[in-house]
Amino acid sequence: MIDALHTIEIIVLLYIIFIVVYNLIFVIASLNYPNKLKKTQNFSTSIKFAVLVPAYKEDTVILNSVKQNLLVDYPNECFDLIVIADQLKSSTLKELNGTDAITHEVKFEKSTKAKAISSALEKYTNYTHVVILDADNIMSKDFLSYLAFSFENGSVAIQGRRKAKNVNTPYSVLDGISEEISNTIFRQGAEGIGVSSPIAGSGMAFSYELIYQKIKDSNAIGGFDKEFQIEIVKDNAHINYVKEAYVYDEKTEDLKVFENQRKRWISSHFIFLKRYFTLGIKSLFKGKFDLFHMAVLIQAQLPRMFNLGMLMLLIVFSFVLSDFVLIPSIFWMVFLMLYMVTLLLAVPKAYFNKNLIYAILRIPKLLFTMLGILFKMKESKRTFIHTPHKNI
Repeated sequence: MIDALHTIEIIVLLYIIFIVVYNLIFVIASLNYPNKLKKTQNFSTSIKFAVLVPAYKEDTVILNSVKQNLLVDYPNECFDLIVIADQLKSSTLKELNGTDAITHEVKFEKSTKAKAISSALEKYTNYTHVVILDADNIMSKDFLSYLAFSFENGSVAIQGRRKAKNVNTPYSVLDGISEEISNTIFRQGAEGIGVSSPIAGSGMAFSYELIYQKIKDSNAIGGFDKEFQIEIVKDNAHINYVKEAYVYDEKTEDLKVFENQRKRWISSHFIFLKRYFTLGIKSLFKGKFDLFHMAVLIQAQLPRMFNLGMLMLLIVFSFVLSDFVLIPSIFWMVFLMLYMVTLLLAVPKAYFNKNLIYAILRIPKLLFTMLGILFKMKESKRTFIHTPHKNI
């Protein structure tokens, strides 16, 4: 019994060392981000974007986002906004048809984002590059300009910077902070080190040929972005992060919506870790660190909330079971402090205000919610879980 406890301690210790060291290295590497991008002044007509917006039952937000995204500062003849209308109301479709956006209606027995995008790519082919947005996303005025500049300078796949457009509740603040931490560590840090950035599911762009080849065979119900990014890196293509290219994204305001969203994310996380783990390990021995990083090092990390909760529990257990454990509580305390400081370094200064205090007070409730998700993930493996949006 004691030997089994010690074995578990060692395994957990190795995992904790891994996440603390990884996150600290990538936070430091984020300072090495190459701040050299400028908006292209002479728009090249060779870069023509299809901006795809999958909209599944998104009647509440789609009209507002379409109107704002059509105002982007990029030549009209060089981009089209294409709404992939999946189960939208007839009244919404009528209003969409009155805008300059293209409406592509689809109907599936089981709707997925990958199916919607693939359907649009089959029909609309006269483009060099494709941008993927969520129905609630609003592009910054110069978003496409920064993408064009990066594509003209050799990029084939790009993740832009998703920023919160609402921080009006404690949960939306925490969701926005989580997004920014991921931007700093996983994306800006990756760019600083020189490995591929993971994509975020929206605010991303690809050469038409690349996305067409990779998405047409996707069967992912949720987390298609995780599958997509690994398939891209498998072929030695590089995914760049362009932090100057902003997309404003609605953050979760309600705990129940937060739970459903995380349920989908965590389920897909484990599915693709299992699917690509062996491939990632083999790629390391073949000198393909980029693929190993994407398939193993990123996927092997539990959600930050789990990590924080685990470290707190380890401190408590090491006190209570001090006569039986190998690792004293002081070690877990040090790791907890290092991890928290690392995460705080990744948070933009704009979030350090009184709203942050109110948000932190919700963390204990979120910890229990995240724990409960572990027992509810089977649903997300069978069915696409839709995240509803508000017209903000």
